[in-house]
Amino acid sequence: MSDESSRQLEDLVQRRRQLSDMITAEKNRKRGKTNSVQSNINEHIEWLEKRLKEIESQIHEQIAINENWKQKMKLLTTVPGVGEVVATTLIASLPELGELSHKSISYLVGVAPRSSRQWQVSRKTSHLGWASQGSFCFVYGYFSCSAL
Repeated sequence: MSDESSRQLEDLVQRRRQLSDMITAEKNRKRGKTNSVQSNINEHIEWLEKRLKEIESQIHEQIAINENWKQKMKLLTTVPGVGEVVATTLIASLPELGELSHKSISYLVGVAPRSSRQWQVSRKTSHLGWASQGSFCFVYGYFSCSAL
């Protein structure tokens, strides 16, 4: 997998999240508004939903052309509660998934406890191999909410 294709998948997944957030915000804005304003908001929601479908189609195309990602997608979606959105987000945010041990991945994401010595070492190193803050929020939020 090339860095360019990984970057493109990550960008598409981020854009899907942004569009989804915008749709939610627009739906929340509709409450208590007059019919004319609600109509305007509904038009915007329809436009955003079309863009969201286009982005999802592009994500599916990216996954389909990469054999490694297809295998990861197939495996991840066998886990109860993990659908396409979660699987593609994990594939895009954690390309190391499937290549590192479960302990290494949990350290990478930031959900495993670390000794003070490990924190000292990690502060001295640059961002080598560390997942983005967004992947931590996504993984932590997803699994803490699914545990409820």
